[in-house]
Parts: sequence; C-alpha cells; structure tokens
Amino acid sequence: MADGYDSDRTDEIIRRARAAVNRNGPVGDAPGSVIGNTLKDVKEGVENIKAVKATADEAKGAFTLVKQVGLSVWNFVNKLWPVRAYKWLEQKLTTKKDKETGERRVTRPKMRLGMRLATAFMLSAMIPGMIGVPARNVAEVGVDGFRMGTTLHTEVVRLNDTKNAADNDNVWTITGNRFENGAETPMIWKVKTSIPNDLWSLVNTGNPVFYPDDVTAPVAPGANDLYRVTTYGTRWRVADWLQAFPQIVHVEKLNAQETADFNAAAARQVQAAAQAQQVAQPGTQTAQPAPAPAR
Repeated sequence: MADGYDSDRTDEIIRRARAAVNRNGPVGDAPGSVIGNTLKDVKEGVENIKAVKATADEAKGAFTLVKQVGLSVWNFVNKLWPVRAYKWLEQKLTTKKDKETGERRVTRPKMRLGMRLATAFMLSAMIPGMIGVPARNVAEVGVDGFRMGTTLHTEVVRLNDTKNAADNDNVWTITGNRFENGAETPMIWKVKTSIPNDLWSLVNTGNPVFYPDDVTAPVAPGANDLYRVTTYGTRWRVADWLQAFPQIVHVEKLNAQETADFNAAAARQVQAAAQAQQVAQPGTQTAQPAPAPAR
C-alpha cells in the first residue's frame, strides 16, 4: 500500500466487469454483445434525431407559410374602409401631434385601451360557440336599450300570423301590415326575451319577467285583425350575427267600435289625400283607393 495501490478495490472492479460480461454476453461488435447492442442504440438514436429534425423543418416551413398568409390577410384587412375609419377615429381621439417633432403621441392611453378592448369584444361575437354568446348578449342589451329609449311608441297595425323560432322558444315572429301614407306596408316584427324588455315589463305590468308567448297570444293566425301594439326599433342588418327587427312588447286587439272608428278615419284620410292630389293636378282624375274594410 506504499505506492497507494488498492488491490481489493481493483479486484472488485474486475469482478463487476466479469459479471457484466456474463450478464450481457461476450464483448465485441457481434449482435447480442454489449458493443453490438450499444451500436444499435446509437444508430436508432441517430435515426430519431434525423426524424425530429425533419419534423422541425416541416413545422418551420408551415409556420413560414402561415406567417406569409397572415401578413397578406392583415394587409388586405387594413385596406378595408371600416378598419381605416376605426384607425382614423382612434388617432383623432387618443393621439395628438407634437408641435416640435411633428409626430403623433398617445395622450389618452386609457381611452385607446378601452376602444381596443371594446372592439375585440364585439368582434368576438362573430366567433360561433360560447365565445361569441356573451358578446352578442352584451351588444343586444346596449342596442335594444338604445332603440327602446329613442323609438318606443304605440300604433295600430294589422296582424295576421305568429310563428315561433324553431331553435329558440323565446323568440317569436309576427307578420302583418303597417299603415303608412294611406297604404298598408307588409312588416315583420320580433318578440323576444331581453333585459330591456324585462325592464319594460317591470315598469308597465309589475312583472319583472317578459314572456313572448303572452304577447303573441292575442294574435289570431289568419284573422287579419287590427291591433294596438307598443313597438320600438327599425329593421337593419350589418351581418348575419348583427341585425335587428322592430320589436313588439305589447299587443291589444281593437274592439268592434275601435275598429270601425279606425277604418272610418283611414277612409277619410285616403279621401283627403285624393282630393289634395286633384287640387295639385287639375284636369286629371285619380282613382281613389278603396277604404279599409270595416271589421
């Protein structure tokens, strides 16, 4: 042990090496040997690395293609007038031109962030499924609330049919005619559940829940009767997911006396319009339209 050689330790290493050889087969590059198995594992590892590299190259190529397509779409979208109008409005409201440098700098960052978040939220309504539902509901509350606050009125119309939406029990369609300028114009109204309609029901009936089927119940399909209705809104459409019909929140059928009075008033209005036209154009004879039939 003077030279520091430990024979016991060396013997232990040799013993373990012999045990490994006996356990794994003879030493050599022949199949089944330790070196042969190692070489096989190395070859398989190299093949796996090549396969991973090829997959990575394919993914990189696909990403490059997607990036190019995305840039092309983005450049196209930026040229659309709604996008240009939005960018112009955002610039006017949230930035100010520096007098010294001539560059525009953001002066209202919170407004800019709010505009972008609101725009992103509204655009999410275009996405089908659960993502778009909240945005559509919020948009409906805002739009219908504004329409009710600005256009709510009562008028007499002629209703002839009701129909329940096949995919939604809380949405009904009512068809009929509206009286405009002495003539009847075909119209379509909607009756549906919404927060603004619930508020209207709470204020006018004391019931905080608006039931569309209660509104449509007085309309007799095919009867073509006169009704006094409370309605709001006009027909408009931006996209399939963003459109609106006039809304009806209350329907009341006219009784026999009210119907007769309305038809008489309509007949007088038609006759007065015809006489005014004859005075404006002397020498011409204008055929008078038949008054609305008494019901």
